[in-house]
Amino acid sequence: MSVRKLINLTEAREMIGVSKTTMARLVREGSFTIFVNPVDRREKLVDQAEVEAFLRPKPLEEGKAAA
Repeated sequence: MSVRKLINLTEAREMIGVSKTTMARLVREGSFTIFVNPVDRREKLVDQAEVEAFLRPKPLEEGKAAA
């Protein structure tokens, strides 16, 4: 059984290098699974592995040209 390393949204957005607004949009669009901190239910957490996977380069889809 693997243990998840959960980080708060501020740490995640600093890793990604985006604004609060962009992070909120990414969360709303479902880019990350959100967890609630059991000690402070106002704090939202994400799996650090998901953030790292989000940062990995992704191949272009066939038929789509690079901008």
